[in-house]
Amino acid sequence: SFMLLRHGKVAAECWWKPFNAKTPHTMFSFSKSVTAAAIGFAIDEGLTALDSKVYELFPEHTLMIKKKWQDDLTVEHLLTMTSGKMTTILLNTEKVGWVQSYLRAPFKYRPGEKFEYVTDNSFMLAAIIKKVTGKNMLDYLTPRLFEPLGIERPFWETNQSGVETGGWGLYLKTEDQAKFVQCLLNDGKWGSKQVIPEFWAKTVGENHMPETPGVSADHASGYGYHFWLNSIPNSYRCDGVFSQLGVVMKDQDISIVTSAGEPLEDKVLEVFWRYFAEGLSNKPLPENPEALAVLRKKTAALK
Repeated sequence: SFMLLRHGKVAAECWWKPFNAKTPHTMFSFSKSVTAAAIGFAIDEGLTALDSKVYELFPEHTLMIKKKWQDDLTVEHLLTMTSGKMTTILLNTEKVGWVQSYLRAPFKYRPGEKFEYVTDNSFMLAAIIKKVTGKNMLDYLTPRLFEPLGIERPFWETNQSGVETGGWGLYLKTEDQAKFVQCLLNDGKWGSKQVIPEFWAKTVGENHMPETPGVSADHASGYGYHFWLNSIPNSYRCDGVFSQLGVVMKDQDISIVTSAGEPLEDKVLEVFWRYFAEGLSNKPLPENPEALAVLRKKTAALK
């Protein structure tokens, strides 16, 4: 699917059959950005902080575990993928005790020293939400994020203890993706209501980790708080493997979302920049019924 919004209006949308507007799609690592939103709410409510020490949040495990640098690991390190952890949760997701497994894993680097994309960091953020709120992340986010945006309570995979996987496993419809991304574009507002805390919506897409060695400009432009920075200025994105994308383009007042099965994400992003960064007008365009008819015929035939 594809949806493009400019100035808060849907300019184009389409679904490739058999997918349709009512079908939730797995988000893969797009899920990470929604997990980050939960952390923003928890910080806003004083339940945790960027400098909260991860091991101190789980004292039931800390007594039996003593790792070099464990006192340095903070919530912010998890958000920026700089935990330095060498973890193994994803090698066998059927095993129990994910939190304990993460805490027991050795450090490869000192926290904050180096960017390394480790999905287990995102699970730990979900576990922290459960720890500090007493609720799983879906229950916590529903009245704060999903209901205000008009998103029906989604499905999110959990581990055996009922904690959401955090870094993957969320299923959203295309319009749900668009509402979340448009809310971020508007600094956390939906209509006249402040949904995502403004301070959080403004900081998640900032360059908190400039050095992100990647195979392309769009994976080497920096990392925010569970968001990737884009190669074009003042732009960032939610990014799930196979091109589950949510692009925020502040200067152009554009948001774009896709659900897909395209492994070459850079190919998709290159198309975005070619047409929606460079091919824009800042003045209203005259109506073009012929072009609109061609567009509608094209989108109706996608499969």
